[in-house]
Amino acid sequence: MALMFVGRLLNNLCTTSKHNLGVTSQLIIQTRDYAARKGTRARRDAKKIKKKIEKIEKIGFIDKLLQAEKKSTTVVKRKRFTPINKPGPIDNVWLFRSHPPKIYSIEEAVQCHRETHHPTMLNCPDSKVIAKFDISLLGEKKGKFIEAFSRIIDYPYNIEHNENRTILAFCAKDSLVQEVLKAGATLAGGKDLIKSIKGGDVSLSEFQYCAAHPDILPDLLLIRGLMKKKFPTTKRGTLTPDLEGLVKKFVRGTKYDAIPDKFEKEYGIIQCPIGTLDMDSKHLEENFAALVRDIHSVKPKKQTAIIIRGCLISPPGKEYFSVDVNQYLPQETIVKDPVNEELLEEEDDLSDAVIPSH
Repeated sequence: MALMFVGRLLNNLCTTSKHNLGVTSQLIIQTRDYAARKGTRARRDAKKIKKKIEKIEKIGFIDKLLQAEKKSTTVVKRKRFTPINKPGPIDNVWLFRSHPPKIYSIEEAVQCHRETHHPTMLNCPDSKVIAKFDISLLGEKKGKFIEAFSRIIDYPYNIEHNENRTILAFCAKDSLVQEVLKAGATLAGGKDLIKSIKGGDVSLSEFQYCAAHPDILPDLLLIRGLMKKKFPTTKRGTLTPDLEGLVKKFVRGTKYDAIPDKFEKEYGIIQCPIGTLDMDSKHLEENFAALVRDIHSVKPKKQTAIIIRGCLISPPGKEYFSVDVNQYLPQETIVKDPVNEELLEEEDDLSDAVIPSH
């Protein structure tokens, strides 16, 4: 032990005086007269910290917190779009949790809103009546959905919308231009208007709606790239021979939007006013039927229906009354084939025939 201590003491003296006396080789003691590499201590400390973090994460309450965060990020499907499979009541007691919602007629639902909006209660006898629909946005192909859309409906009994709408109309005939301007178009014209748009004198961003007559379509193709989604087409309902009637529809019609659900893209919601409480109940019913048919016209061909259910609401009241929508849907007409009918009649005659016994 004494020799070891003396050897280490001599080694320290050698490192300070930068002289090697040869004792280290005899006593097999390693000496270094240089500093350690950069970053070795930092890596060593980082390993210690990592071990501490791993120990902390193994504690039970932190695992529970992490599980709670994962649950909060998962999407929970809502029940509002699922079909209601509940039995009806057997008596006059109607429980909301145990039975499906009661189905009212349009007249009954409007009368219920009139009672709640009476001057003795909410005092809103002329409040708006809004139709609210839960719709299916499933497309023709699997995994594809109908995009959000907005339409304008021209009710049989129009209501005020208090909007200033700008309409751009294209037509070739000068006589039709004057009629369209009288109907309410902001600007109308033919080839000269197309040239001014192409030259940048007229901006398309200033107009909300664009409509056109089929006779101007060949010239209108020159600015198709500038118009983009505003380009008039028959599918969008903006290209029609009755241009005057279309402009009147844009001016006095009621706009509604189909908004997809945030969590479930295959479903959406539509809210659109159909009138006011001081209107006749039959007029409100006709407006409701026109709205149902207009929404039904948007459905893909392969889908049977787009409207799941509908109800009537009237702010500021929070009550809603479910309404039967199916009775207002257009009935599908089946085209009969006369050749097939004759074959069926012959089969019926043969089936009725009596075979004689031998």
